[in-house]
Amino acid sequence: MADKLADFRKPEDAEAYYRLYDRILEEHWPTIAHEEIDIPGRFGTTRVRRTGYAEGTPIVMLHPTQGGSIGLTPFIGPLAQHHCVYTPDVIGTPGRSVQTAPMQPPQDWVTWLDETLDALGLDRVHLAGYSEGGYMALLNASMTARPERLATVTLLEPGGALATMRTSSFVGMLIKMIPLMTARNAAKRKERMREFSRWFNGDGYESTDDVLDLVPLAMTFRQTTGLPKKLSDDQLRRITMPTHLMLGDSSRLFDAHKVAGRARRLLPEVTVDIRPGGHGFGYARPEEEMARVLAFIADHERGRVTR
Repeated sequence: MADKLADFRKPEDAEAYYRLYDRILEEHWPTIAHEEIDIPGRFGTTRVRRTGYAEGTPIVMLHPTQGGSIGLTPFIGPLAQHHCVYTPDVIGTPGRSVQTAPMQPPQDWVTWLDETLDALGLDRVHLAGYSEGGYMALLNASMTARPERLATVTLLEPGGALATMRTSSFVGMLIKMIPLMTARNAAKRKERMREFSRWFNGDGYESTDDVLDLVPLAMTFRQTTGLPKKLSDDQLRRITMPTHLMLGDSSRLFDAHKVAGRARRLLPEVTVDIRPGGHGFGYARPEEEMARVLAFIADHERGRVTR
């Protein structure tokens, strides 16, 4: 499928998705100065949202799967008080970026981000990502043609990057998807989606009605690049920039302590931060968790490292 283009199945699916996507951004994005930039590239046009004009090295943050930059909304306010924050909609996923040429992962994902940052004129950034965005951030750190650009890398629950999903969680996910897929009306489907989200993301995570409405629309988008694949030992050893790994202690994705052990063994300069909660721990406490992200960044900008 990598020779095909990612897109919505029907024009009406795209119209419904974008209508809700734009409304959510308008109503919920922090009221901090921001602009949207369209970056043309070899794989299509990438929509980037720039928020804030604070001094300091910019932060580039990559979103979880499906929801585009909307998935980062709770984190932008705290981060943009101290840094300019760039949030690209990853090309090939549902969002405001438009793919026009096939992509062959993983190298083309790295090339896409490198070219996007080049076009934005960003020579030095703090790269961060949540869930699948964390996977893409770690992949870029390993394979980028410009490793000197990355001042730090911050990974929040990086899905698929350091470990494959637990078999028990994968089976549990399939079982819990059955009542969701068999819901007879929109209200029941939303209720079951909320239950699934609580199970997967952990206590304290609560999806808004708008996001629950967006998810089924995002599922009409045909992604063509497959699932993230765990990085090899050699790939991880190539990541020499300071790395901040944040994991939920009760994550459904993986055993946080095993993942932490692999990271400490293979990443040359890593700080591991195991936090209370599940996969959605950051969403449960966005101000608190972003304060930890900012503290890590500040320590390295001052040349002081805390482990």
